[in-house]
Amino acid sequence: MDRGHTLRSWAERGAETFGAIPGVARPGDPDLYCDVRDAFVQTVFRYENEFYLLLRDGLGWTTDPGTAAVREILPGELVESSFAYLPTDDQVWILDDVEALLRQWSASLAPVRLTCAMWRVGSLSGPDGSFVPLPPL
Repeated sequence: MDRGHTLRSWAERGAETFGAIPGVARPGDPDLYCDVRDAFVQTVFRYENEFYLLLRDGLGWTTDPGTAAVREILPGELVESSFAYLPTDDQVWILDDVEALLRQWSASLAPVRLTCAMWRVGSLSGPDGSFVPLPPL
């Protein structure tokens, strides 16, 4: 999958929510390996095209990649999420937009939801329906 093209396509379509976009991991999908809701973005770190986040105070579950065992997120547990985009030179502005949205959520303590499924685009979504697409593993 050309992740840069996917990101550009969403931006060009003006997609503000993932409801109309196929292939995005959504709450309730049977193949999710992570569903964390009502979390707050504690840390946003960006190095060029890579992002590293720490989410805190979320509720939900994750799947251990080694054993496939499902476990609940513990109270106060930090959840890590890292991802990178591969934009072309004319798409670099998208990275700034993603960073701005993440920092806005962090500053306003907006509750976010992280949903991930293997081989599909994940999402980090805010309470207003805005979202950050997460490249598939």
